[in-house]
Amino acid sequence: MFDGARRTVPPTLEQLMSQTTAAAQPQAPATPGAYHFILTLQSSLGSGFQVFTTEGTHTPPAGWTRADFYKAIRDSVVQQHPELARANTIFFDLQPNRI
Repeated sequence: MFDGARRTVPPTLEQLMSQTTAAAQPQAPATPGAYHFILTLQSSLGSGFQVFTTEGTHTPPAGWTRADFYKAIRDSVVQQHPELARANTIFFDLQPNRI
């Protein structure tokens, strides 16, 4: 249930990726592209559906949660593809980017 509390909206991936330097944070992984993500969205298109998948790597700032990461990725996709604003998430994965 929504408790009416306000949340701080995390910056978009583009905003984060445009930063050329970052202070060392003990909580954040030091490796560039420390996490790999995949996001797949599906929305209506005429009498059918369209499916959109994006993937990449990124190192989030210290203190980010999985939910913050998801929201930033989704917001970034919607900014580039406004027609996906009401799309349903059918797949999301976020893993450390290592073998």
